[in-house]
Amino acid sequence: MSDLDFFVFCWWFCAIGVGALTAAFVLRRDDVAVRSKLGEAGTAQNAASASSGLVALVAILAGFAFLLIGFFVLLFNSHKTNILMWNFWIIIFAGSAASVPIFLSLARFASERWEGGRFITSGSRFLSAVVGLLIAAWSAYVLVGDWAFQRDTIIGRFDRVEVDNSRRGGPRFYAVIDGKRWEATRQGLFGSQAGQQVRAERGAGSGMILHTQLIRSVPHSR
Repeated sequence: MSDLDFFVFCWWFCAIGVGALTAAFVLRRDDVAVRSKLGEAGTAQNAASASSGLVALVAILAGFAFLLIGFFVLLFNSHKTNILMWNFWIIIFAGSAASVPIFLSLARFASERWEGGRFITSGSRFLSAVVGLLIAAWSAYVLVGDWAFQRDTIIGRFDRVEVDNSRRGGPRFYAVIDGKRWEATRQGLFGSQAGQQVRAERGAGSGMILHTQLIRSVPHSR
Protein backbone atom coordinates (compact mmCIF):
# COMPACT_ATOMS: atom_id res chain seq x y z
CA MET A 1 0.00 0.00 0.00
CA SER A 2 1.43 3.36 -1.03
CA ASP A 3 1.42 6.50 1.12
CA LEU A 4 -1.40 7.95 -0.96
CA ASP A 5 -3.43 4.76 -0.58
CA PHE A 6 -3.00 5.03 3.20
CA PHE A 7 -3.98 8.72 3.11
CA VAL A 8 -7.20 7.91 1.24
CA PHE A 9 -7.94 5.10 3.70
CA CYS A 10 -7.66 7.54 6.63
CA TRP A 11 -9.52 10.26 4.75
CA TRP A 12 -12.57 8.03 4.36
CA PHE A 13 -12.82 7.58 8.13
CA CYS A 14 -12.70 11.36 8.56
CA ALA A 15 -15.23 11.85 5.74
CA ILE A 16 -17.67 9.46 7.43
CA GLY A 17 -17.31 11.42 10.67
CA VAL A 18 -17.88 14.75 8.93
CA GLY A 19 -20.87 13.31 7.11
CA ALA A 20 -22.39 12.05 10.36
CA LEU A 21 -21.97 15.47 12.00
CA THR A 22 -23.47 17.19 8.97
CA ALA A 23 -26.46 14.86 9.05
CA ALA A 24 -26.91 15.53 12.77
CA PHE A 25 -26.95 19.30 12.18
CA VAL A 26 -29.48 18.96 9.37
CA LEU A 27 -31.76 16.68 11.39
CA ARG A 28 -31.53 19.03 14.36
CA ARG A 29 -32.39 21.94 12.13
CA ASP A 30 -35.44 20.12 10.72
CA ASP A 31 -36.63 19.27 14.24
CA VAL A 32 -36.39 22.90 15.34
CA ALA A 33 -38.16 24.05 12.19
CA VAL A 34 -41.05 21.66 12.81
CA ARG A 35 -41.39 22.81 16.39
CA SER A 36 -41.37 26.41 15.22
CA LYS A 37 -44.18 25.78 12.75
CA LEU A 38 -46.21 24.09 15.46
CA GLY A 39 -45.79 27.20 17.58
CA GLU A 40 -44.43 25.40 20.61
CA ALA A 41 -42.17 28.20 21.79
CA GLY A 42 -43.20 31.33 19.90
CA THR A 43 -40.59 33.95 19.08
CA ALA A 44 -37.76 32.19 20.89
CA GLN A 45 -38.37 29.06 18.86
CA ASN A 46 -38.43 31.04 15.62
CA ALA A 47 -35.06 32.59 16.51
CA ALA A 48 -33.69 29.14 17.30
CA SER A 49 -34.99 27.88 13.94
CA ALA A 50 -33.19 30.65 12.05
CA SER A 51 -29.99 30.07 14.00
CA SER A 52 -30.08 26.31 13.51
CA GLY A 53 -30.79 26.81 9.81
CA LEU A 54 -27.61 28.86 9.46
CA VAL A 55 -25.60 26.27 11.40
CA ALA A 56 -27.01 23.50 9.17
CA LEU A 57 -26.04 25.47 6.07
CA VAL A 58 -22.47 25.94 7.34
CA ALA A 59 -22.26 22.24 8.25
CA ILE A 60 -23.44 21.22 4.78
CA LEU A 61 -20.93 23.51 3.06
CA ALA A 62 -18.12 22.28 5.34
CA GLY A 63 -18.97 18.67 4.57
CA PHE A 64 -19.05 19.41 0.85
CA ALA A 65 -15.68 21.21 1.06
CA PHE A 66 -14.15 18.22 2.85
CA LEU A 67 -15.45 15.99 0.07
CA LEU A 68 -13.82 18.26 -2.50
CA ILE A 69 -10.43 17.92 -0.78
CA GLY A 70 -10.48 14.18 -1.25
CA PHE A 71 -11.80 14.61 -4.79
CA PHE A 72 -8.88 16.79 -5.90
CA VAL A 73 -6.29 14.56 -4.20
CA LEU A 74 -7.71 11.59 -6.07
CA LEU A 75 -8.16 13.54 -9.29
CA PHE A 76 -4.43 14.32 -9.52
CA ASN A 77 -3.36 10.81 -8.50
CA SER A 78 -6.10 8.52 -9.80
CA HIS A 79 -3.89 6.88 -12.44
CA LYS A 80 -1.11 5.88 -10.04
CA THR A 81 -2.64 2.83 -8.35
CA ASN A 82 -5.77 0.73 -8.77
CA ILE A 83 -6.93 1.66 -5.26
CA LEU A 84 -6.67 5.38 -6.00
CA MET A 85 -8.49 4.97 -9.30
CA TRP A 86 -11.33 3.04 -7.67
CA ASN A 87 -11.54 5.49 -4.79
CA PHE A 88 -11.80 8.31 -7.31
CA TRP A 89 -14.92 6.66 -8.73
CA ILE A 90 -16.23 5.91 -5.24
CA ILE A 91 -16.00 9.59 -4.31
CA ILE A 92 -17.70 10.49 -7.61
CA PHE A 93 -20.51 8.11 -6.67
CA ALA A 94 -20.72 9.44 -3.09
CA GLY A 95 -20.57 13.07 -4.20
CA SER A 96 -23.21 12.72 -6.89
CA ALA A 97 -25.53 10.80 -4.58
CA ALA A 98 -24.97 13.30 -1.74
CA SER A 99 -25.49 16.27 -4.06
CA VAL A 100 -29.21 15.55 -4.25
CA PRO A 101 -30.07 16.16 -0.55
CA ILE A 102 -27.35 18.82 -0.24
CA PHE A 103 -28.71 21.02 -3.02
CA LEU A 104 -32.28 20.38 -1.93
CA SER A 105 -31.39 21.60 1.55
CA LEU A 106 -29.66 24.68 0.14
CA ALA A 107 -32.66 25.39 -2.08
CA ARG A 108 -35.06 25.04 0.84
CA PHE A 109 -32.87 27.36 2.91
CA ALA A 110 -32.98 29.92 0.08
CA SER A 111 -36.74 29.59 -0.35
CA GLU A 112 -37.30 30.45 3.31
CA ARG A 113 -35.22 33.63 3.14
CA TRP A 114 -35.60 35.07 -0.37
CA GLU A 115 -38.73 35.75 -2.32
CA GLY A 116 -37.45 34.08 -5.50
CA GLY A 117 -36.21 31.05 -3.60
CA ARG A 118 -39.29 28.98 -4.40
CA PHE A 119 -38.30 28.95 -8.08
CA ILE A 120 -34.79 27.82 -7.14
CA THR A 121 -36.32 25.03 -5.08
CA SER A 122 -38.55 23.63 -7.81
CA GLY A 123 -35.82 23.81 -10.45
CA SER A 124 -33.05 22.36 -8.31
CA ARG A 125 -35.16 19.44 -7.10
CA PHE A 126 -35.48 18.08 -10.61
CA LEU A 127 -32.06 19.06 -11.96
CA SER A 128 -29.98 17.89 -9.00
CA ALA A 129 -31.87 14.59 -8.79
CA VAL A 130 -31.45 13.78 -12.49
CA VAL A 131 -27.80 14.84 -12.77
CA GLY A 132 -26.86 13.21 -9.47
CA LEU A 133 -28.51 9.93 -10.35
CA LEU A 134 -26.95 9.79 -13.82
CA ILE A 135 -23.44 10.39 -12.51
CA ALA A 136 -23.98 7.93 -9.66
CA ALA A 137 -25.17 5.28 -12.13
CA TRP A 138 -22.13 5.77 -14.37
CA SER A 139 -19.63 5.58 -11.50
CA ALA A 140 -21.40 2.51 -10.13
CA TYR A 141 -21.06 0.87 -13.55
CA VAL A 142 -17.31 1.55 -13.58
CA LEU A 143 -16.82 0.08 -10.10
CA VAL A 144 -19.04 -2.96 -10.56
CA GLY A 145 -17.54 -3.59 -13.99
CA ASP A 146 -13.99 -3.67 -12.61
CA TRP A 147 -14.87 -5.72 -9.53
CA ALA A 148 -17.51 -8.16 -10.72
CA PHE A 149 -17.26 -8.53 -14.50
CA GLN A 150 -14.68 -10.63 -16.28
CA ARG A 151 -11.67 -8.61 -17.36
CA ASP A 152 -10.58 -8.36 -20.97
CA THR A 153 -7.28 -10.05 -21.73
CA ILE A 154 -4.68 -8.50 -24.03
CA ILE A 155 -1.76 -10.69 -25.07
CA GLY A 156 1.12 -9.28 -27.06
CA ARG A 157 4.56 -7.76 -27.14
CA PHE A 158 5.01 -4.93 -24.67
CA ASP A 159 6.53 -2.05 -26.59
CA ARG A 160 6.72 0.85 -24.15
CA VAL A 161 5.03 3.03 -21.54
CA GLU A 162 3.81 6.47 -22.53
CA VAL A 163 3.06 9.24 -20.04
CA ASP A 164 0.77 12.12 -20.94
CA ASN A 165 1.29 15.18 -18.74
CA SER A 166 -0.63 17.58 -20.96
CA ARG A 167 -4.02 17.03 -19.32
CA ARG A 168 -5.27 18.60 -16.15
CA GLY A 169 -5.76 16.19 -13.28
CA GLY A 170 -2.35 14.56 -13.12
CA PRO A 171 -0.39 12.31 -15.48
CA ARG A 172 -2.03 9.62 -17.60
CA PHE A 173 -0.26 6.34 -18.24
CA TYR A 174 -0.55 4.27 -21.40
CA ALA A 175 0.78 0.86 -22.39
CA VAL A 176 1.67 0.24 -26.01
CA ILE A 177 1.19 -3.46 -26.78
CA ASP A 178 1.75 -4.69 -30.33
CA GLY A 179 1.63 -1.07 -31.45
CA LYS A 180 -1.78 -0.39 -29.88
CA ARG A 181 -2.18 2.16 -27.08
CA TRP A 182 -4.12 1.26 -23.93
CA GLU A 183 -4.85 3.46 -20.92
CA ALA A 184 -3.54 1.98 -17.67
CA THR A 185 -2.74 2.65 -14.04
CA ARG A 186 0.95 2.92 -13.18
CA GLN A 187 0.53 -0.01 -10.80
CA GLY A 188 -0.94 -2.09 -13.61
CA LEU A 189 2.28 -1.70 -15.62
CA PHE A 190 4.65 -2.43 -12.75
CA GLY A 191 7.59 -4.58 -13.84
CA SER A 192 6.73 -4.55 -17.54
CA GLN A 193 9.65 -3.92 -19.87
CA ALA A 194 9.97 -3.42 -23.58
CA GLY A 195 10.38 -6.64 -25.49
CA GLN A 196 8.44 -8.82 -23.08
CA GLN A 197 5.50 -10.94 -24.12
CA VAL A 198 2.80 -10.05 -21.61
CA ARG A 199 -0.76 -10.81 -20.65
CA ALA A 200 -2.57 -7.61 -19.63
CA GLU A 201 -5.89 -7.50 -17.80
CA ARG A 202 -8.20 -4.62 -18.65
CA GLY A 203 -11.07 -3.64 -16.34
CA ALA A 204 -14.52 -4.04 -17.87
CA GLY A 205 -15.79 -0.84 -16.21
CA SER A 206 -12.87 1.57 -16.30
CA GLY A 207 -11.39 0.21 -19.53
CA MET A 208 -7.90 0.55 -18.00
CA ILE A 209 -5.13 -2.03 -17.75
CA LEU A 210 -5.04 -3.03 -14.08
CA HIS A 211 -2.50 -5.85 -14.16
CA THR A 212 0.18 -7.22 -16.47
CA GLN A 213 1.85 -10.60 -16.27
CA LEU A 214 5.04 -11.69 -18.01
CA ILE A 215 4.64 -14.62 -20.38
CA ARG A 216 8.15 -14.65 -21.82
CA SER A 217 10.87 -12.29 -22.88
CA VAL A 218 11.25 -11.59 -26.56
CA PRO A 219 14.89 -10.96 -27.55
CA HIS A 220 15.61 -7.83 -29.54
CA SER A 221 16.77 -8.36 -33.09
CA ARG A 222 20.47 -7.70 -33.62
